[in-house]
Amino acid sequence: MGLTLKNLGDEGYAEVLTDGDGVNRVVSFTSPALVKNFNIYPEVVQIRELRGAPYMVYHFSVIDRELVNQTVMFSFVLDHGVCGVFAPVIQSFKRLMQNRVDEIETVFIDSSPTECHAFRQELPWARLLFYQSGVLQQVEDQLDDDSFVHCDKKSLFQHVHSALTAHDRSAYLQVLEEIASSSPPFWSVVNETWMPYAEQWAEHLRLSQLTFGVDERAPFSVETYEAVLRTDENLDVCAKKLLEVAVPPKPPGEVVCKRDFPGQPDDIQALLRLLSEPVAERLLEHLQDTPQMTEVLTSLPGRKCYCAFNRQWRLPCHHLMRVARLAYIPLPSLLKDSRWLEQWPAEYSDVGHVAETVVVEEEDESELDFMSPNAKLMKIDLQLQNIQEMVVSSDADKFKRRQRELRDLESRWLKEDGSVPGTSRGS
Repeated sequence: MGLTLKNLGDEGYAEVLTDGDGVNRVVSFTSPALVKNFNIYPEVVQIRELRGAPYMVYHFSVIDRELVNQTVMFSFVLDHGVCGVFAPVIQSFKRLMQNRVDEIETVFIDSSPTECHAFRQELPWARLLFYQSGVLQQVEDQLDDDSFVHCDKKSLFQHVHSALTAHDRSAYLQVLEEIASSSPPFWSVVNETWMPYAEQWAEHLRLSQLTFGVDERAPFSVETYEAVLRTDENLDVCAKKLLEVAVPPKPPGEVVCKRDFPGQPDDIQALLRLLSEPVAERLLEHLQDTPQMTEVLTSLPGRKCYCAFNRQWRLPCHHLMRVARLAYIPLPSLLKDSRWLEQWPAEYSDVGHVAETVVVEEEDESELDFMSPNAKLMKIDLQLQNIQEMVVSSDADKFKRRQRELRDLESRWLKEDGSVPGTSRGS
């Protein structure tokens, strides 16, 4: 153990698993800043294997409210013959993260199904999802086996790819039948290895419709980490360099705006970032389509909906959900009751005082009555900046002041600016 890992271990940020002879088998380490990343955003965890070292290296990260990948831990597996790969790694992860491990909801794993038992044992409540690219890579490796030397490997691989990306259930079943008829031996492998876990990779397909392609949003580069691993350095120096990449020093004099108000995405744009581009466009069209919205909002119960989703976004949730379902987005399964979309603290959740989407009375614009059957919901893009400033304010007095300012601004727009789209009488 070098100085870096020893100091981290003394502070509770590193853990070494040794065998009976005192030989290091697994070395896991983090830092106070990385643990903070996890404690702020524990809901979605990603585990990826980094290449380039003579031993296995796993990178743990979480997804923040901007859908940016934030590193939380590294683990060196020097010898996985003792007790498998993931069991000791996950145990170290649970201990080093200290708090909120029980709030993990989804884990993306860069692993084979054979390792699932370790996750099920250590994180039985979490939903496990395989990376689609990882599944395809392992299938390709399986096809390299000598037992499939006389098979059309390219065709079989394409069948598996089609199964992973099929949006229609009948097409999906047809592809499986084609695999079974083309090569019974390969179908036996698929049936034994992957079919028991089809839910994991099939669900990942649906999630890929969301912009959970967070790699391109990540502040770190996998190549940068792997370049560190390729250097001929000892474990301690390597660990130090990995932490330096994960937590780069801030430029002197940089003012950091506090953006981590507990559990609250910045504004409605955060919801749009959760959706794929075509679906986001449909959602925006829906929000801007006043006649369609009026059809739904004539229903008093539908308009006075206080479910968590509607309190979060100030949107007609039932209609929004229907639009999302039409675009094949699993919003109910992904977001319903999710801590990833926590509600505001109780003192900020007064429906009568939180700035909702602008409401206009057709007959009397001077009176804004959210519950009136004649009210129409409007969308004013200029609100977004004000909402964002309000959201990132952790100071209660400033937050309430921004609420009042926003409501005053809405009223002034509606009374003085008839050019704002959708706010003129009779629109």
